[in-house]
Amino acid sequence: MNTCPICHAKLAPVCSRCGAELTPLIRIIQQSQVWLQTARDYLVQGDYRQALDSFRQAQSYHRTTLAQQLESFCRRFNGVASEHFTEL
Repeated sequence: MNTCPICHAKLAPVCSRCGAELTPLIRIIQQSQVWLQTARDYLVQGDYRQALDSFRQAQSYHRTTLAQQLESFCRRFNGVASEHFTEL
């Protein structure tokens, strides 16, 4: 989200157009971004279970298409990996 949800001006702590206080919203978006970065780090390490949990946390703060797609990927890959290791 790059714009004020009320008037669509550029996102700032206090909207320059409508005066809305957006600091809480910005904090929520930032927290989502922290979880997304954590999820990406786990994904790179091959820890799909932790990545999936982190993507879910990110989504609980701010839903994005990319996070939904990566969460879905981890869900599917984690299921395949779990089935594969169970058979060994």
